[in-house]
Amino acid sequence: MSMKRRPRFVTWLCLAVLTILAISLLRFGGARTLLPDLKLSVPAWYIPLTGGVWGVTALVVLAGLWRGRRWAPTLTRWAVLAYFLWAWADRLFFAPTDFSRRSWPAAAIVSLLAFGWTWWGLSRSNVRAFFRESDL
Repeated sequence: MSMKRRPRFVTWLCLAVLTILAISLLRFGGARTLLPDLKLSVPAWYIPLTGGVWGVTALVVLAGLWRGRRWAPTLTRWAVLAYFLWAWADRLFFAPTDFSRRSWPAAAIVSLLAFGWTWWGLSRSNVRAFFRESDL
């Protein structure tokens, strides 16, 4: 049984997830060193907790995508949806700054494009075939 070559879309998606993983780990680790110097609008535990949760989530998604696990596309779709809902709730309710109010149209466009790109890419026939055949 031969393993199919990983589609280019999956590689690019893995790079995007790796970026989220790095940002989450920086949020988790940086919170312990930077928080004492910052005035926060959220409890001190919120930043490292969310960094840790999204870091672990990104690590699991990344591993599943890279290895072509059958469950990875479904988990990725749910994780992307949850991440964007969390990011927008965070932006609107926990960090309502002048910058976030002024930049919301650009952020909304980027969010919709990333969300759509992920859904579109995971529905492509070569990507679906990769995840079906990689677990055999």
